[in-house]
Parts: sequence; structure tokens; C-alpha cells
Amino acid sequence: MISAGIVTYNPDLVRLRENIESVKNQVEKIFIVDNASKNIQDIRSLSSEFHITLYDFSENRGIAAALNKLVELSRDEGYGWMLLLDQDSVSTKGMVEKLSRHIDMNVGIVSPNILDRNKEYKTKDYENKEVTRIKTAARKSVITSGSLTNLHAWDKVGGFDENMFIDYVDYDFNERLLLNDYKILKVNAAELIHECGSAKRTWLWTPRKESNGQWRLERFYSFGHSPKRCYYKARNRIYYSRKYWFDVWNKFEGIYQILPQVLLTILFEDRKSEKLAAFCRGIRDGIDMPVMKYESHNR
Repeated sequence: MISAGIVTYNPDLVRLRENIESVKNQVEKIFIVDNASKNIQDIRSLSSEFHITLYDFSENRGIAAALNKLVELSRDEGYGWMLLLDQDSVSTKGMVEKLSRHIDMNVGIVSPNILDRNKEYKTKDYENKEVTRIKTAARKSVITSGSLTNLHAWDKVGGFDENMFIDYVDYDFNERLLLNDYKILKVNAAELIHECGSAKRTWLWTPRKESNGQWRLERFYSFGHSPKRCYYKARNRIYYSRKYWFDVWNKFEGIYQILPQVLLTILFEDRKSEKLAAFCRGIRDGIDMPVMKYESHNR
């Protein structure tokens, strides 16, 4: 059985309704966990309208805690797979059915193709329709939103790491799935409409290698993240690298991504001084915070 889970935090109610309406006929039940939104009464009304199980935290406990709560609620009702969604994501028609064709106990996540509503896409970018096996946790990997997640695998690898609060939470989870020999699959024919920050088009073009091995130039879009998010971007990348150094030291993941993030922020972002200060605090705290190096568990 497949359920869907949505994490909310001060959501745009029009977009949240669109999210719910797009997925309600594709799964058996929807759960929402709210992180102390100011518009919680509106979320309650919407949940009641669509017969959604709502659990609201009394404080913002972060994305990882909310995701773990969603999975716990779903497992308690007997579901084995859960489609995890951000509050502003919209599932395309038949997406869940396309993903569900590939579920297996050796698979940890089945993910769709992500279409960012802030970016321009051309049909030729998505001509490659086969299923791709993802072998890296962060770089060119899958995000939480749209991921059809094996709840047995979630339990075996220890769930989402609540020390991270927000940012890189999905990649940390991916890393543990891969270390425990679970497959991560991307179904290129299934598509999810998503919004990554407040991205804006820039003049910069960067080379990108597609899953079919071909290279193409892709327009770079600014991140549009807040200073608070910049703090967690730096802190959690260092935390991640310290936690999995034995596996990620030779990959362009974690700590190696901080300098490019800072340089691109200087080039293209507003509130530069605030964001640079946040990056510095994140680097400091990422070095200082306690971390337990991860060891994979035998399934």
C-alpha cells in the first residue's frame, strides 16, 4: 500500500491545495506534518476537507523530524511505501503509478524527474525515458520531494538525521541507503513539478552531463535561499563529510560544494554580506558540532 506525506511550514494555501488535488487519487491516504505554521488553522481546514491525517508540531522541529513523523504515522497504519512531498510540489498525472512499477524490497527510493517551475525546460532535455540507477548520494542524485520511499529501508538505515534540521537531509538519507546496498532509482518518464528556492535566471552557462552520457550547456539559476538556509548549507555539508568521510572524500559532495556555493552567492545573490556571514557561521558550527561516524548495518 502507498501513502503520501507532506511537510508544511507557512505554506501558500493555493499551492498546497494544488499539491493535494494532484496526488489524492494516486495514493490511498495523505498525511501532513506541520512545523508550527502561522496559518495552521487554514491547514486544518484543508486537511479536514480532504480527509487528511494532520499532525502539528508545537514548534518548528525541522524537515528531518517532520519526515520521520510522517513515516511513523504511515507505518502505524500498515503502509509499506510513502510518497514524500514538499508543500509546493505538484504530481503529474500517473506519476505514482509509473514509480510504483519499480518498487522492490531491494529498492530504497524510486524518484521522478524534477521539473523546477522557476526554470525553463525544453522537451529534448527529457527524451531519455529509461529508468536510471543513481549511484551517488548528493551529486546528480534525488531529492526528498517526489521520492517513493521504502519504509522498511527507512527503518533499517535509521531514518532521517534530525541533527541536520534542514538542507542536505535527503542526501544524507541517500548515502545511508547506498551504504546498505539499497538501490535508488529515477524514473525519467514520471515527472514532478517542484520549486527549488526562488531561483532566477543568470547569464552563466555551465556544462552538464545527462544520464545518457551526453553533455550539454545548461543555464545557471541563482539559488534564492535565505541567510538561514545558507547557514545550514555550509554547516550540514561539513557535518555530512565528517560523518561519511571514508566514502565521500573523493567525491564532489559535502564540504567540496561550499566554495562554489559561496562564489555563486557573491556573483548572483542579493543580501550578500548577510549570506556570507551565515556561511561563515555554518562552517564554524559544522566543524564544532559533535558527529558520530556512520557504519552501515547488515540487512
